[in-house]
Amino acid sequence: MTEEDDLREQAMLFFRQDKAYRRWQPLRRQWEQEGKQLPDFPDADLSHVDLRNCDLSMLSFFHANFSNATLSGADLTGTDLRATILRGADLNGCVLARCDRRAAQINRATYERSNWNAINLKNWQDAGAHLDQDLADLVKDGPIVASRSAKALHLDVRVFLSYRRTPVPSKFAQNLFKYLSAQLGHDAVFLDDKHIDFGEDFVALIRERMGGYHVLLALIDKDWMVDPRDGCLRSNQKTDHVRFELETALGAKIHVLPVLLEDASMPRVEELPSSIAYITTINAFKLSSKGFGKSAEALLHRCAGLRYGKAEYGNRNGLDVL
Repeated sequence: MTEEDDLREQAMLFFRQDKAYRRWQPLRRQWEQEGKQLPDFPDADLSHVDLRNCDLSMLSFFHANFSNATLSGADLTGTDLRATILRGADLNGCVLARCDRRAAQINRATYERSNWNAINLKNWQDAGAHLDQDLADLVKDGPIVASRSAKALHLDVRVFLSYRRTPVPSKFAQNLFKYLSAQLGHDAVFLDDKHIDFGEDFVALIRERMGGYHVLLALIDKDWMVDPRDGCLRSNQKTDHVRFELETALGAKIHVLPVLLEDASMPRVEELPSSIAYITTINAFKLSSKGFGKSAEALLHRCAGLRYGKAEYGNRNGLDVL
């Protein structure tokens, strides 16, 4: 029996018990004809089940009940859960995305007098979704991704962090490593002081390992080009380790994404040696310490878009990857 068949059978049993089978039967046929998967019911374990694009608003007549259900890691992209009951549900790691705009407008107009949004927002938060906004805003601000989102998406993205060992980029590199390694795994994120032992030949190691990564993040601060101590252009020095990393990434044919830290700007093409001037043609990502968590999450999705292809990744997960 397939997972879809099993869900169908369980759903039928539930609605029979609830004396709602007559109402469920035509709805079940409609879902089957549309190729949609089925929702589930109290105490169900839906860990990592793919429920993408299921319009649960069709079950608003029943107020689909997910009380105490385990949805950890389930992909709920494209679902409308506004008519559901979430008390006691475990949503940690679920992937959530914007709701249908029309359904959201209808629900907001219907329930705003009874403080429905605030009540359901608390249910989402109690379930582990960690939302901090009015539910009606989901339609315009999505996607929303709950904690441990990369694990829920089963992302296989390996990231190389390239930075200068000065205070600002070092701090960002450490924070990014902490965030990305929590999402992707320690071995999936390269940071020199975590992966290069004392006495080890870092040039040989990077040449050997660079091809095993999908994306190099080049962390660029305002002093990336010029050493403030002597005013020399760093990248003009053949021994510059950042230049070496960018050249190696180009040779390994992995994606390079410039990340502008705080108020930094991209260097001009004439300021760079020809071997790394290619980065000036890449649309950079801006990262600041203010709102770091959301920006880091967006950066992770940008990396995944490069890894899998923007259209494929966005369509698969219902996300807008810029």
